[in-house]
Amino acid sequence: MKNRYLSLLILILLVSCATKSEISPFLATDTFNYSGNFFVFVKNMEKKSELFSLENEIPLVNTTEFSITNKYVLPFLYYQVAADSLDFSMTSKQQIKELFYFMAYSLGQKELYYREVISSGFTYDEAEINKQVEAYIGDVEQFKLYLKDSPLSYGFIVEDLKKNLLVEKYRNEKIPYNMAKDEDVVNYYKTNPTISRINPSLQVRHIFVGFSPKFDKQKALAKITSAKNKIMKGEDFATIAKKYSEDKVSAKNGGFFPDFIVRGSMQNEKLERVAFNLKKGEVSEIIETAIGYELLKVEEINDEGEIVFEEMADNIRKLIDYEAKRNAIEQENMRIEQKYNLNYVIK
Repeated sequence: MKNRYLSLLILILLVSCATKSEISPFLATDTFNYSGNFFVFVKNMEKKSELFSLENEIPLVNTTEFSITNKYVLPFLYYQVAADSLDFSMTSKQQIKELFYFMAYSLGQKELYYREVISSGFTYDEAEINKQVEAYIGDVEQFKLYLKDSPLSYGFIVEDLKKNLLVEKYRNEKIPYNMAKDEDVVNYYKTNPTISRINPSLQVRHIFVGFSPKFDKQKALAKITSAKNKIMKGEDFATIAKKYSEDKVSAKNGGFFPDFIVRGSMQNEKLERVAFNLKKGEVSEIIETAIGYELLKVEEINDEGEIVFEEMADNIRKLIDYEAKRNAIEQENMRIEQKYNLNYVIK
């Protein structure tokens, strides 16, 4: 539970902004406890950002069903601060703003998914869900003690866990995907440069263009597309990275990361998957992440040998099925977001 909300941030897809006249009713905040240490925390943080204000309820994301405000996000943010001992002392106002918006988006995404699951008529065993909740929480009294100063009550968190478990069960049981065929396994082995290599590692360059500060997805896409087009016409990746990349540290070196990257070491699973599917010298397609767009180029590939196809066919099949399932879930996420017009509300 402690890392649930933070980990959800890697699943966010940014969309267009809503106008002020289209704001839906706010999700209720009357179940939260806005007193005690939480109240002291937000009062101390108000000088960093107006989004910490309990008096001014500011819409952050909107849907056709509801909108989520800073006041709704604050209890979840505080819970995460307490769980992970986050320190905002060196965090800029812009970074705080981005965190609020990202967290609001993920909360809206989760609530919409839950409503869609319920409206679909999906049936489930409530006793089974309750058993999983009990196993997750463990010692109830200890957990309640942990929540003593939290604005999120024990009852709220239990219901929130049930929602998460129900959505996960729906995803596992009801979202169809194409399972790997024998020819798919063979083709995957042949076309993925590092899949058969023992302990592969990469040296890469990248170009990053972010959505902030205006969360303008179209402007960011136009910029990264211009960079990609120049590279495809023969211009040097490093030169373009220096000009276009908003990662100022690596941009000075033409987007180059001198350290070799090993599989499983990158924080962004999507970027890692693309990187390890590239050949030496190959440039990726434009990759969308939670905070912007990326281009990758592999400069070098090292390994400690190669595994023959027969020894890894079963694992490749599992990997293909996993990726197919994940892609199906991503498509369902997008469908739900578009159905309910989930979007940012930007001043």
